[in-house]
Amino acid sequence: MSLTMKDLEQVLSLANLDVEPHEKEIYLDQLTNILEQMETLGKLDLEGVKPSAYACEHSTFLREDIVKQSAVSLEKNAPEWELNSFRVPKILAD
Repeated sequence: MSLTMKDLEQVLSLANLDVEPHEKEIYLDQLTNILEQMETLGKLDLEGVKPSAYACEHSTFLREDIVKQSAVSLEKNAPEWELNSFRVPKILAD
């Protein structure tokens, strides 16, 4: 697919972009190259290929949430311990 300068100017207008005149030729070449690559990808035979959002198949690795008894007791690290919780000073007024 070849684009014309008029096509590029329309795209620039729709995107509300101001491009210097000497840069337009560079952008035209780059955009044409990108569209040619997309055409090449469009010609691939993808029969039997499942659609995917990712390049490689993966699954979520989840483990069961099992409560284990810690080797270190939290009580030892707490300055004050009350009802299986850390006791901290009150910071908000009643």
